[in-house]
Amino acid sequence: MAGKSKKSENKLVDKKKIKAVKAGKKDFRKMIPALPKNIQEKMNSEKNPEAVMAKALENYYNGSGRRQENALQKEIDNNIIEIQRRHISDLKDQLETSNKNYGELMKTYQAYMLQVQPMVEAAQLQKASELKLSNESEKQTEMKTENEIKQEEKAGDEIKQKEKTETEKEIESKSKKWYKFWK
Repeated sequence: MAGKSKKSENKLVDKKKIKAVKAGKKDFRKMIPALPKNIQEKMNSEKNPEAVMAKALENYYNGSGRRQENALQKEIDNNIIEIQRRHISDLKDQLETSNKNYGELMKTYQAYMLQVQPMVEAAQLQKASELKLSNESEKQTEMKTENEIKQEEKAGDEIKQKEKTETEKEIESKSKKWYKFWK
């Protein structure tokens, strides 16, 4: 086959097709009404209608059939591309909405932290001052007598009251600063 030309190969293909058509004459006769009228007339007038049928089949497979197949494949490819585009746009929309939701969530978290942070700092300052006072008072109470303890308690109450007012003032000033900053 390597030395034969394309024409001789085509003739072999034609002969194979003709033999295939002859082998199934019953099926071949059923196919005639489905063919175009000009081919039907040719087949009825020819001595060898199987050859006409084989040639018509060859033309179909080489010509219009391939064009239809290519058109169908092109349409399928276009549909696949369109589906992919829609899917990608849907994914982009989902990503944008999730980014918006994340941004809004972060803004509310930051606003909450700005509101809570001064209160947390004030509570920490108050605990630290109470701890200092309690530590100092424990040391001093061990050394002093009961009278001195009573006097110190009175003085301690006054100091605590002063520190409370000071810490309250600090809390108010910080909360005002944060409020102004937030506004």
